[in-house]
Amino acid sequence: MSKASNLEKLMELGLNVPYFRTLQSEDEVDLAISDIFLTDRVSVRSSGTISTPGRMNTYLDIKKEEISEYVKKVFNSGQSKRVREFLAQINYAGLFQVECIIQNYIPVIAPNDFSAVIHARMNGDSTMQYANVPGDQLMAGAVTPMEITLSRNLPIYSDIQKILKHFNCNQEIEITISDGTVYFLQTRNLKDTASETLEDDIMVSGEHVTFAVYTIATDRVTGILTRDINHACPSECLFLTDDTTFDDLEKLLKFKAILTTRGGSMCHTGAIARLFNKNVWLSIKDPTKLIDNMQYTCWMDGQLTK
Repeated sequence: MSKASNLEKLMELGLNVPYFRTLQSEDEVDLAISDIFLTDRVSVRSSGTISTPGRMNTYLDIKKEEISEYVKKVFNSGQSKRVREFLAQINYAGLFQVECIIQNYIPVIAPNDFSAVIHARMNGDSTMQYANVPGDQLMAGAVTPMEITLSRNLPIYSDIQKILKHFNCNQEIEITISDGTVYFLQTRNLKDTASETLEDDIMVSGEHVTFAVYTIATDRVTGILTRDINHACPSECLFLTDDTTFDDLEKLLKFKAILTTRGGSMCHTGAIARLFNKNVWLSIKDPTKLIDNMQYTCWMDGQLTK
């Protein structure tokens, strides 16, 4: 189901969803501009036939008179190389249709305002990662969020259970908490067999620096650190990066594991890792020490080199 369809379901469940309307094409943009229920600041969100984590564009805090410009960008992003490569990677052969959601923008301004992502599970604990930043920064992995386990005494707990009961499978839910009010922005099925890193263990052997990355989905994994994605034997290397958006998905997926210096496991990078059963290590603790004060090796022309 698309993001727009899931929003409609959340509304039917009586949850607090900011007002929105869905456009099937750019030709409908005038309907959004003239909609009296839309506020002066809106979010222009992408929605596709299937979820494409971080592959299409979404824009927050847009002036109403600028809607037309950003609607066009959203529809164009649905035809981008990033989307085509993603669909090819998952062997998607169906018709991929793009929608655009115009939704009243909920700001994150006060110290107690948060954007959050919830991994809601039918069996087991549900967890939430949150930060005092707009939602696009949280999902892009631009910050390292805080995390809590959702206990039964939290007001939001009953709403999460309502969502789980309706969809009957684990869900990834995005919310904003603004001025003490919870707003539901979207939900989608959660692929929860991912390799999520539990802890780090840096091992130094002679001049070589390797990482032991312990994951849920696999046993302990060791690999060779490389910072050069163009001169590496990917299947033997871990890729360390500051970037958490990844334009070149096909190349990235060849690596044994992905390490980032920021972001939480629920950002788009984590979603990609779960989808492709890729090991991912987010927000390493001391990247300066790793990069500057230790030697590292990589594969170049079939040979190990410093």
